[in-house]
Amino acid sequence: MAERQKIAVVGSGMAGLAAAWALHNDPSGKFDVTVFEKGNACALDGYSYTPPGAKSSRIDIPMRVFSGEYYANLFKLVAQFNVPAKPRRFLFVFTREEHERPYFIHASNKHRMFPPNTTPNPSLYQRIRHLILSVILGLCYAVFAFGVKFFPPGVGGPGDAAGTETIEHYCNRLFLPQFFLNDYLVPLFSSVATCSHDDFRTFPAVYITDYKKYTSGNDHNSVTTMQAMQEKLVSNNLRIKLRHPVTNIESQTDGTVKCTIVDLDDNKKESIETFAKVITATSSHALAHLYKPARPMASQLPICEAEVVVHTDYTIMSHVISRKGPFAKKPLSDLTAEEFLASTEWLNPDASSADILALQTRRSPSGEEWTEATHVHSSGILVTVRPVIYSKSPTPSEAVYGSMNKTPRLPPAYVIADDKVAHKAVFYRMLSNPQRRELIRAAFSKEAPGSGGKKATEREGLLNGATKTQGWRNGDGGVFATGSWNNDSLTLLENCVRTALTAAKELGAELPFEVVERTSF
Repeated sequence: MAERQKIAVVGSGMAGLAAAWALHNDPSGKFDVTVFEKGNACALDGYSYTPPGAKSSRIDIPMRVFSGEYYANLFKLVAQFNVPAKPRRFLFVFTREEHERPYFIHASNKHRMFPPNTTPNPSLYQRIRHLILSVILGLCYAVFAFGVKFFPPGVGGPGDAAGTETIEHYCNRLFLPQFFLNDYLVPLFSSVATCSHDDFRTFPAVYITDYKKYTSGNDHNSVTTMQAMQEKLVSNNLRIKLRHPVTNIESQTDGTVKCTIVDLDDNKKESIETFAKVITATSSHALAHLYKPARPMASQLPICEAEVVVHTDYTIMSHVISRKGPFAKKPLSDLTAEEFLASTEWLNPDASSADILALQTRRSPSGEEWTEATHVHSSGILVTVRPVIYSKSPTPSEAVYGSMNKTPRLPPAYVIADDKVAHKAVFYRMLSNPQRRELIRAAFSKEAPGSGGKKATEREGLLNGATKTQGWRNGDGGVFATGSWNNDSLTLLENCVRTALTAAKELGAELPFEVVERTSF
């Protein structure tokens, strides 16, 4: 039997574990796989939370919901493992902090055709106003859907960033009214991307139109828990080294790759191991630190911090709900989870079959807007997901927080009470625009460099203000980058599965199903 290929997988999120699973379970047994994780547990489920005394009510952090053809590979993986998945219905409750009540409620994927009224026991005037608004929004949505099908957004070829339309430019081309963009489309999708409104407006429009095209009319689904998926991915004695961060990756002239590994359980002892190939399943900024050849590309991809807070500070829901019952007069800040559920009169008649997802748009003192998503868990616990916003014009006193974008942290406009916080986690989301799309294309497209057009010349230097050049392509030097960020689409869980399985296939693994390649990179 030929000597087994020694493979290192850096990171144990969905991308890392899916790649390791595919290689480790290859029928030929030709891969010797080790997963290195810096944390105390695998990252796929490591941030999730189980409420006290609720063993079957684990809260996935972040929430993983998938739908339609857009998540083709994730659906295949779930089916491969026979992990139960169930449809999830959501009522998206749109609010602004300056409003006393929600201004609109949208049912996910048409499970309820006509939107619920935002006012309990509405008057005739309120009913008529709600009807007119719903009809106007229905027409706007119809125009958007028509444009997606018959007038798709412009997508530039290699080296043509200017040919890629942003979401704002595309909506203006469709003559959609600004209130539809400002109050509905941007809050909804920026909460999915977990970024500020201004950042979202620069996203390539094709990212949003593709998402709509491949999910429209389909149920949202979720597995029982990501813990169940993780157990399947790490089964069959997959070797995982927890608390073993990789701090440096270096390609060798003989085709091998050396990794510097730190053992946090052995007095931070460093060691160097040699591998045939290395798969990184990290964020783009982590890749820039780990692997020098990828740094010119990866260091220019700006990121946004996303904060997930599990809490019971019900005061943030004061303008989303109405109260009833014996606890209706009790201050929201004093309610237990059970009292909160018992005293809440939801703004919809089908609350028993739909989760509430409050989309709360907020504005910072310096003008940045963002939308936070607060999910009401069945246990009564709230899960708030929000971007960490950075000031556009920082004062010297504000500039105390370093980031790749060289801008300071700006505190949120409201504070969740520390004594109400049960769990907190921070993730990274990649921001996008046509120029950054070109950087990713140059490194991850299957096209040969320079094919199909002139060589890309637009390069936005975001690190130390210096313009960078692009050279490394995925797989060069025996290093493959996987994850949600290195694709021509929104940074979602589907991309983790797709890139992981694609990397395993390129290394020679035999996969149990065909990978669906929906975009060219």
